[in-house]
Amino acid sequence: MEVLQFVVLFITCTLATSEQTTVLDVAAKNGATILRRLLNGTYLESLLLSEGNYTLFAPVDDGFDWLPPSVYDELNKNKTFVNFLFTFHVVKGQVESEKFKNDVTFATLHGATKVRMNIIGTTYTADGVDVTLPDLSASNGVVHMLQRAMYPIPTLSLLEYLTTTPTLSRIVEVIQHANLTEFFKGGPFTLFAPMNIAFGKLPDGFLEKLMLNKTGLVDLVKYHVLTDTLFSEGLYDNQRLTTANDKQLIVTVMEGNVVINGALIKGFDIIVNNGVIHVIDRVLIPPN
Repeated sequence: MEVLQFVVLFITCTLATSEQTTVLDVAAKNGATILRRLLNGTYLESLLLSEGNYTLFAPVDDGFDWLPPSVYDELNKNKTFVNFLFTFHVVKGQVESEKFKNDVTFATLHGATKVRMNIIGTTYTADGVDVTLPDLSASNGVVHMLQRAMYPIPTLSLLEYLTTTPTLSRIVEVIQHANLTEFFKGGPFTLFAPMNIAFGKLPDGFLEKLMLNKTGLVDLVKYHVLTDTLFSEGLYDNQRLTTANDKQLIVTVMEGNVVINGALIKGFDIIVNNGVIHVIDRVLIPPN
């Protein structure tokens, strides 16, 4: 009888062990077969097949269509680049969705770069990408399926991005003149950043006079800033947004265009490590 019980226990444990699957197995079973193929033979694969404890943000196969063709081609031939991109999709330790809050960040395996979580309605987002299926348990962690890969990786801060983008050099000059460089080292922020040509639409002499009025200049800059991260998916018609200087912006959505107080958003969701930037075609003028 004791021998029979031992055999039954052994078979039960063996079956339970065989049913356990790693985060890579779980991801592949739920639509991330391209990710699984790309990781073959990489350092990251060996890590995610180990007995450690990891959180994997896994893009589904259709999500690779969002990548620029040159990036996808590079992933298919360069294992170093595969490790570079997808270490940003892995958090050491098990992070379930109950820990997701607006603007909470988690350190990834990609050096000091963190992934930022937000909640838009009932949808979780990771760096602005929808989490389509959260909390899939694995033997060595948990998997959250993503609508697409998180790319590009937000290694630059908001100011670093602005200063390295020639078409946004005028707003950098205004920020510096307003002595707000230290302010923008904080965050998280959403910045509606006027393109250089937007400043040419201002009345003659307006900006020159404002440059002599430091209080007014600070007011102008902060009127373009929200003190949280708001991705394009969270923008809707007739929405009221409160700016960093406690004023209101109104969102208008019509025929696929998104307008903020009359300024058309020309570029959405430029993700930086302390927020997000939306590029607009006009300078926003605060009331009074």
